[in-house]
Amino acid sequence: MRKYIVMDGLVEQAMMKRLVQNHPVLRRRDIRVGDSEGGSSSVARTLLAVSHCPVAVILDTKTIDRDAIAEQRGFTEWHLGTGGLREEWEIIQVVPQVVALLFQGEDILRSLLPTPLSFEQRIVARYEPKRILSEVFTQAGKPFPQALIRRISRANLSPLWKLEVLQPLERFLLGGSQPQHPGNPA
Repeated sequence: MRKYIVMDGLVEQAMMKRLVQNHPVLRRRDIRVGDSEGGSSSVARTLLAVSHCPVAVILDTKTIDRDAIAEQRGFTEWHLGTGGLREEWEIIQVVPQVVALLFQGEDILRSLLPTPLSFEQRIVARYEPKRILSEVFTQAGKPFPQALIRRISRANLSPLWKLEVLQPLERFLLGGSQPQHPGNPA
């Protein structure tokens, strides 16, 4: 059965496509990664209601504020709940941005960046990872995000599957989702 992952952003989509390609089981499954053009929950709701296909929504929280993250999750759960059964969808929230996952693996980060990060850039990347990625590529004279996307397409991102935030996504895509609890973001 086809499953979907919907999310915003070209870099983020490239990451998810590569993660699926690097997974020993998921790479053989029919999993589509699609752009939601700013409306992840709306696109996912439509897929649920019309196509009856299971869908995972990957969201940037754009904040580190727990209350705001819980509010975002509650709204998204409500919206998806109007489109399909709870077993048919999964929500993954990444604090503060999905690209922050790239900073979780030093070897991965080193393979993706044209130059090493400064101490200051590492600190700022905790809160604004996409801005730092753009800055590093621009300083190196490389087009962003195209150069990063090319590097992602050749990178082995499989170690990222070990991150706690991606565990619910992996279970969902493999077929065994576990209910999530509001107020407990990934």
